[in-house]
Amino acid sequence: MVVAALAYPASGLFLPGRIDHHALQMVLILGAVLALLSRATFAAGAAIGLAAAGSLTVGMETVPFFGVIGVLIVVAWIAGSVGASGRLLGVGIGTITGLLAARLVFAPLAWDFPACDGFDAASWRAALFLAAATCLLAATKPAGIKPRLAIAGLIGAVALAGALIVSPTCRSPYGMVDPLVARWWLAGVAEAQPLLQATPAVMLGQAGLLLAGIAAGAWWTMRTPDRSRWGAVLAVQTAAFALALVQLRGTYVGALLAAPALAAMISVARTRGAIPLVTAWLASAGVLYPLAARAFEQPVVSDPRACDRVAAVDALAALPPMRVLAPVDLGAAIIARTHHVAIAGPYHRNTTGNRAALLAFLGPGARVGDVVTGVSADAILWCAGTLGDRPAPPGSIGAGAVPPGFHTTPVAGHGLLLWPSRGR
Repeated sequence: MVVAALAYPASGLFLPGRIDHHALQMVLILGAVLALLSRATFAAGAAIGLAAAGSLTVGMETVPFFGVIGVLIVVAWIAGSVGASGRLLGVGIGTITGLLAARLVFAPLAWDFPACDGFDAASWRAALFLAAATCLLAATKPAGIKPRLAIAGLIGAVALAGALIVSPTCRSPYGMVDPLVARWWLAGVAEAQPLLQATPAVMLGQAGLLLAGIAAGAWWTMRTPDRSRWGAVLAVQTAAFALALVQLRGTYVGALLAAPALAAMISVARTRGAIPLVTAWLASAGVLYPLAARAFEQPVVSDPRACDRVAAVDALAALPPMRVLAPVDLGAAIIARTHHVAIAGPYHRNTTGNRAALLAFLGPGARVGDVVTGVSADAILWCAGTLGDRPAPPGSIGAGAVPPGFHTTPVAGHGLLLWPSRGR
């Protein structure tokens, strides 16, 4: 329990006062893994299916992990393990039941939005199709491993193809994001960064415990008779590492699932003396990895021209209500702490507002007026340093230019308001 409580970065999701969708997904993943390690029964499978449906209702991030759990269950069915058919059927029934209930209770207003990036019609249809295929597979009774392998491969291929046919947008879940928004904002979201593109400090702090857990899990898988159980946890951990290579958010699950193997290592180290015990604790304490990562951190030199975002938003709150075209990452603060309308905000489906903000800050000055008119903005709030490290094109607001037909008003915190002449 102590190792799990120290399992950074997953532990950061459960800080008091923080409400984060990843936290609920971590609990559902842990419940599914616990059911996977228990005796193979219909009830255990149903618990996994309900957890999968619940996690999909929250978001798409954990789909790869439930995919790996599903593969492990199918492999057990192919091998003819005791109770495998009942558990496989339970997964299908539990998933279908959970999805139908979620459709009635949690379906968003934008249910038919043409995307597959959350709980929407496309992801729901695809998941239902795959769950139905799971039930069909469980109902077949081929004798022998080779026939079961062939049937599983055939039904699996048909199910995957059918899911993409009924939900074609799931081929590219974020394909509907505007390329400009994807390049200048979405690609800069911290948890969406690939692990190998991060700095050494971030790599150690975010993935240190995950890698230690994989090493410990591999050791237990090879050295103990109960290989199937340790191997199952190791498979999900490996999936977490694979996801982290694409997006850092994979380290959350990897850190949590590192706890069992590392705690078991501590139990063994108790019998080996003080030095092995201290070493095992140091390797298992996830919060130590970001502390150790500070040795690799480069000193941060603040840009004196950068805008103080907090001060800029606070100064904005003192002005009469208006529609503000501000940097994407300031949208939530403007909504929460002022009475203004924020046109752009950190939500990838807000294509119109986010694209307008980027066009205003990056485009030529002569076109800024058309952008402002197109989204009915009353003013533009420019905050230097909100576009990352990439330089803005010359002649744009991001490069310090004031477009024709606009007046400027300094804002506390080195911010700048740009007013159209017609609205001054």
